[in-house]
Amino acid sequence: MYEEVFLEDEILLRATLHDLLKDLSSGLAQDIERVLSAPGKILSQDIAVDSHRIPRAIWALLALHIARYCQPQGDQGQAVRVALSLECLMTALDCLDDVEDTDDTFLRRSLSDARLCNVSTALLSLSHSLILSLPSTLLQQFLLFTHEHLLEAIQGQHQDLISENEPLATYSAEQALAIAHQKSGSLLSLVCHVSALAFQVPLLAESFAQLGELIGVAFQLDNDMRDYQNPEKSDVERGKKTYVAVLAAQRLDELKKQSSFADREQGELRSLAIEHATRATYGVTLYYRHQALSVMGEIEQQHGAPFPETLRSLCGLDDPTIP
Repeated sequence: MYEEVFLEDEILLRATLHDLLKDLSSGLAQDIERVLSAPGKILSQDIAVDSHRIPRAIWALLALHIARYCQPQGDQGQAVRVALSLECLMTALDCLDDVEDTDDTFLRRSLSDARLCNVSTALLSLSHSLILSLPSTLLQQFLLFTHEHLLEAIQGQHQDLISENEPLATYSAEQALAIAHQKSGSLLSLVCHVSALAFQVPLLAESFAQLGELIGVAFQLDNDMRDYQNPEKSDVERGKKTYVAVLAAQRLDELKKQSSFADREQGELRSLAIEHATRATYGVTLYYRHQALSVMGEIEQQHGAPFPETLRSLCGLDDPTIP
């Protein structure tokens, strides 16, 4: 499905990307291409990320399809530049995140942290260069909201890093959820907000910002649950205060106090606690997606047009089981 639906979009995005890279030194361009060829990125050979139906270049595709929804007859070249700018920005942050979390990824092993950080800086620069063609009045608003959301996300990331050195018992589920809102909610809010703003639809842009925050938190909760099955991720080992981890710790304490579980081994109790926490977290993701569907309905009413199936899918709102 994804190869057929998004192939034409990917060709447009890749053509613009290659035009950007041709003016860089061969060594830097090759490292950037290597980073952008990682699973989920725009040059990846994999159509979708693992079995969770998330297409490669999700950031760029989401931005592109929001722009088309807001302004079907808008400047296609401008939409592609904005979309690729956001893809470069998010990939730059992903590079830094791998280093900050000391995740055992192929890119860290093959490039080294120093080169990976420099690629991140280069991607940030490319991101800015792509949007300099926007009209001057629009450019100011674009940069203002981009940096507003970005600063919020950076604060969430910093709190997440600080939390690693604090006891898990001191964190509540509400605090963990607040970090998810700051970290991931802000980033997806950024993408959705400025993608609509780039085509001068301020009312829709505000609604898309709200939609982005909701689906961003849902995506983060999904990702946190998968960390327990991903050997490359270090979040569980490092004691990240994710929502599912906090719930699992609370549930483990409850199980230990129940006489019916007194004869169970520690490992068995921990697995049971994780299972219970994962179910509860999945329920919360459904809540956020239900809220996102409500906002989507408001956007459709504002704009007088239904979301295309492709946009619903990119937002993670095409699952018929969402209540």
